[in-house]
Parts: sequence; C-alpha cells; structure tokens
Amino acid sequence: MKILNSWEGSFEKNLKFDENNSLSFDLNGYRFRNPFGLDDGFDKNCEIIKHLSYFGFGYSGVGTITDKPREGNPKPRLVVDNEKHALYNALGFNSYGVEYCRDKLDEYIRIPKEYRIPIFVSYSGIPVNGNIDLAMDENRKIVDTLNPYCEGFTYNPSSPNTYELKILRNPEILQMAVQDLKDRAKGKLKFVKFPPYENDNEKEEILKQIKACHDYIDGIVLVNARKVDKKVFEKKARDFGFPTAGESGKPLKPYALKAIKNFHDLFPDLLIRGVGGIYSSRDAYEFLKSGATLVEFYTVLTFKGFGFVGELKRDLPKLLKKMVSTLTKNF
Repeated sequence: MKILNSWEGSFEKNLKFDENNSLSFDLNGYRFRNPFGLDDGFDKNCEIIKHLSYFGFGYSGVGTITDKPREGNPKPRLVVDNEKHALYNALGFNSYGVEYCRDKLDEYIRIPKEYRIPIFVSYSGIPVNGNIDLAMDENRKIVDTLNPYCEGFTYNPSSPNTYELKILRNPEILQMAVQDLKDRAKGKLKFVKFPPYENDNEKEEILKQIKACHDYIDGIVLVNARKVDKKVFEKKARDFGFPTAGESGKPLKPYALKAIKNFHDLFPDLLIRGVGGIYSSRDAYEFLKSGATLVEFYTVLTFKGFGFVGELKRDLPKLLKKMVSTLTKNF
C-alpha cells in the first residue's frame, strides 16, 4: 500500500508500510503494529504496560512522570459524564516518581521483544515557586533515568490542572527544555504536548511555542485536555476538590481536529500524534486524514472498554481501502 505514503495530509515520508499488513509500519527505525496508542495519563506509573500489547495497541504513552512522588490535587478530582461521553479530571500530576517508574519499565523490557510495543514517556519537571532551574534539573534527571527503557519522550508542560507549569510554556524556557531533551535522548523520538485553543490569540501563543521547539523535536501531540471551570459539571460533583478540570472525550474532538489540520499545514515536517475525542473508527480515520501520523486515546475506554482497539483494527483498514480506491481513480 505504498500509495498511503503519498496520502495528502496524513502519513509522513518516514513512515513505511508493510505490504502484508495495512496497519503495521516502521517509524524512524521503530516497528509499530498499528497507529493506535494509549494516551499518557492512563498508565501514570507504568504498571500495566506489560498487558497493553495483548489488547492490540500499537504503542503506549506512560506518565506523566515526575521526579519525586506527588499526591496531585485534592480529591475528589475525577468526574464521568455519561451524557457527554466525557471525563473531567484535575489529577494534577499525581505520580509515584521516576525511580518507581524506572523499576516498572525495567520489568517491561525483560519480557520477549515480540510481546513489547514502543513506549513514549511523558514527563515534566515542576517549577516550585517559579524555580525554573529546579524544573530543568528534574527534566534532565527523568530523561537520563528512563532513556534506556523507552522509544521516545513526550515533554508535557501543558497540563491544565498543574498551575505551576504555566511558566514553562514561555517559548524561551520551552526551547531550553527541548534542547536538553535532544541532547540527552539521541536516537529517540521526541515530542511536545500542546493544549487546545479557543481563539486566535491562544492559537498564536501555541504557534510561537511550536516554532521555539521545532528544531529540537520530531513531532507534537495534539491536543491535551481542555481546561474548563468546574461549573461545567458541578451538578455531577458538587464537592469536586479543584476549581478547574481538564475535559477529555467526545467534546474535545473538534478542538483536536482543528489543531491537527492547522498545525500540520504550518509544520508538515513534524510528526503528529492526534488525541482528543476519538470514539469510533471514523474518528480515527478523520484524525489520520487531517494530518496525524499516530492516534491515541483513553477516555473512550471508560465507555467502550478495551475492545475498542479491536474495533479500530477491524474497521479502519476498510476505510483506508475505500479511500485508496477513490485516490487511484484520480491517476
């Protein structure tokens, strides 16, 4: 299916498809069984990665991992909205810390290679009291500690529920962080995760951030959860422990697609991992067609379970086949 390599707006030139399996491919030297991944935030402490390949994922994010253990924000901090098919979380980077995660990843790489899938480590240092040097030191420690155990990293300074991170999104400071990442994680895939935007001003801010990162990374993750006031879901959780939350699930899809389309057009050389509101094979197809190289999710698993991965693997090739048939008529 070499025609997929020239599919406008989708898979990049460093993605080589296997002729015998329309969903498996090589990406920068790493083998992916399919483009479907578990978004970071689900397996925060690398505790279930041994089981993920059995559910059919092509890869997985883990984390977000912090240097030292963190409790995160006050509980309750998670709300399920069955009507909107959405989650509202204010976890706030709860983590067992880098040492614990290293031990779990060390267990993972000891299982036979044929049962493993590529792992992207999501991480961020915490600038306590605005201490940028502290955050940068923590970034370096996390990358150095976990570099032997993963295929790539996702720098995540865009959590909507960790207010201390805002200073890290300054373009100059962001550039410092990703330059460090490039220097320390040679040969690994390097991504930065960005939030959705509501208006042109917010879009322009993200554009400046991506430009600052561009020369030091392989790709971007679009998009993180959308920050909302707890009034949006207050009827479902009056005692919610935090004033805001990150909205994920179906309501996030239009924001994710908009960002993928816009930033793929502006930065066609960057890989894109698309996330936010994927709820069907058709959704995954839209993400790929709009410019994503990989697609990932976890909110949908709350509503559909892990069988959703099998649904994607079964149905997406049919959509791709139909698309290829349409393309070939134009030749």
